[in-house]
Amino acid sequence: MKKLTLALVLACVAISSTALAIDWAKHPNLKDAKTSIGVAKNHLKAANDHEKSEFGGHRAKAEQLLDQANAEIDLAAEWAETHH
Repeated sequence: MKKLTLALVLACVAISSTALAIDWAKHPNLKDAKTSIGVAKNHLKAANDHEKSEFGGHRAKAEQLLDQANAEIDLAAEWAETHH
């Protein structure tokens, strides 16, 4: 199940990044959300580096969900670009 979810997320990211060039200036809050996701992922990676622990798999799951959220933000911006 994890592999399927990851594959779907990666496919969404690949599709959204190649399908339409998004003008992020029109969507500053979405852009800020993407930046925040990047910051959150960096904190999760740093936590793993310092603790030398996988946190029972929950840290990795959190990263996966952040990737999924990032892909959804791309899709939201793409939708806005094509419907407004």
